[in-house]
Amino acid sequence: MKKILSLFSVLCILFFSAISSAEAVIYSEYDIDVAIQKMNELASQDLLGFINRNELVGYRLDNVNMATMQYQMNVKATADALVNMRNRVDIIRNSADFSDSEKNMQLNQVYQEADASISNTTSKTVMYLNELRRSMPTITYQRYVKKFQEYYNQLNLGNYPVAIK
Repeated sequence: MKKILSLFSVLCILFFSAISSAEAVIYSEYDIDVAIQKMNELASQDLLGFINRNELVGYRLDNVNMATMQYQMNVKATADALVNMRNRVDIIRNSADFSDSEKNMQLNQVYQEADASISNTTSKTVMYLNELRRSMPTITYQRYVKKFQEYYNQLNLGNYPVAIK
């Protein structure tokens, strides 16, 4: 009975680890490098170029500018965190203090952290777009979201495309 229970437990663990790795975006340091480039591109993009700035005046324009600057600062901070993770990968790979299995465990942990950072950016993107809903007129907001979603989804940063209705 114990053998069956332990076999069942091992199968469950393998099943859930396969599911969680299937959703991963980061599998290597190359993937981290690509994500860093895409994050830096997003952080430096003129996002307000997606709308006619004449449609926003006064406090609405100020609110949109503030929200956009805050969002891009968050994206840049994530890119910087990914650079640090990339450096940790190099340190782990070049370390003589760890066995190969320990290196693989630590590398997988860094890759999971990078994945979590990218997922966090996706959720911050959705929050940013929802925050803009309060600062923009409806038609302007809809046009902005459409163009922003096209741009963001072309970057292919996360597992799932951003879709705001």
